[in-house]
Amino acid sequence: MKQKIYHLLAISSLSFTVASCSWLDLEPGTAISPDVLGQQEVEQLLTGTYRSLQNNPGRDTWVLFDMRGENLINTYLSGSNDFVNNDIPSSNSTLLTMWKGYYKAIFNANTTLATLSTLEKNAENGYIESQARFLRAYAYYCLATRWDGVPILKSNTQEKVKRDRQDAVFKFVNEELEYCIESGYLKSFAETSDAPFYVSLEAAQALKARLALAMNDKAEATALAEKLIQNSSFSLSDDYDNIFNSTNNSEVIFSFRNSTSEGAQNLYALFTTYDSPMKGSWFLCPSPESEQMFNDPADRRKETCITTLQSTSGTYVIMNKFRDYTPLIVSRIAEMYLISAEAQGLKGLDRLNELRRHRGLPDLRPISKEEYQRAVALERRKELYCEGFLFFDLIRTGKIDEEVESMKGKTDYYLPLPESEVQYNPALNEYN
Repeated sequence: MKQKIYHLLAISSLSFTVASCSWLDLEPGTAISPDVLGQQEVEQLLTGTYRSLQNNPGRDTWVLFDMRGENLINTYLSGSNDFVNNDIPSSNSTLLTMWKGYYKAIFNANTTLATLSTLEKNAENGYIESQARFLRAYAYYCLATRWDGVPILKSNTQEKVKRDRQDAVFKFVNEELEYCIESGYLKSFAETSDAPFYVSLEAAQALKARLALAMNDKAEATALAEKLIQNSSFSLSDDYDNIFNSTNNSEVIFSFRNSTSEGAQNLYALFTTYDSPMKGSWFLCPSPESEQMFNDPADRRKETCITTLQSTSGTYVIMNKFRDYTPLIVSRIAEMYLISAEAQGLKGLDRLNELRRHRGLPDLRPISKEEYQRAVALERRKELYCEGFLFFDLIRTGKIDEEVESMKGKTDYYLPLPESEVQYNPALNEYN
């Protein structure tokens, strides 16, 4: 009984254990032995994995890559100036927070999967396994898009491991998502209890569609996006503001809960002043370029994305998408329309126009290939404003040198490895 209690305590304090030193530097005495854990504990481990991805990569990670893409300007948050200027030292503390956060989630997912391997194989445990594998895949997708190549850890280890190249990481993520989709254990969105806060079949399809676009598999990206577009559970909303301020909407496929009881990120605090009703810190504000994007008064997204805030100290132009405990959206149906539109080329014009109509904008007439590509890119930038896509979109489309002033002349678009992690494990400088 004492042994069981000890391991339950270990589960509850898992995040502190992993963060205490390094993601690869766990003391043998602090590791959880899966063979003494049971059904109740594996469910707790899964919950810990959800919370790790929600909380531990850090609040700033949800907007850092809009900063790097010049959607946002830093007012005085010193630690993030490096990201605004795209001159990030390996000693940057936010860098380390992100890295450890994602690997903490992977550690939790691996522990969940190792524990499941000791339990009966049934539908309930298959569902848990698929959720854990999805969350691990999502963490690896985030790591690979941010750092290029990273170590793939399918099980927890204390060995000094090398990095795997980005294409290998993407291949692993794709395989994990294929398992989630094809195994039959994931429930549909309509059948998932408390959707969109738990992984559904559609959540796996949405992430796989995003991955396919990143891997330049346009046929796969189109097929997956279209499957979701034609799914009766989702539809574009005419009320853009409601998407971010209510769980009762038709657009969100998967999100993290972001409640006070689960360590809410309070993203809105980055964009509001302390003397405003929302008591923010005024760290970030819209760039002049992003303000100009929404100059069409018919665009229903404008007031949600950028608005004017009156406080006791003055008038401020703010990014207005996040308020109070807005859920942290991972995927929504509008992204699928944009994936389909981009992957199909000019054949996707109908999907682009359908999205525009729901945002209050007129249809685009037939245009050249180059004009169409620019139109899709602009629509993505407006629709997904401050949802973490911009910098990666610019890398994928080869426009980063052209669009981001601070990246001109640079050849490495990815984040440096955290200095302290390389000190713990010099093998991170090498590739498998």
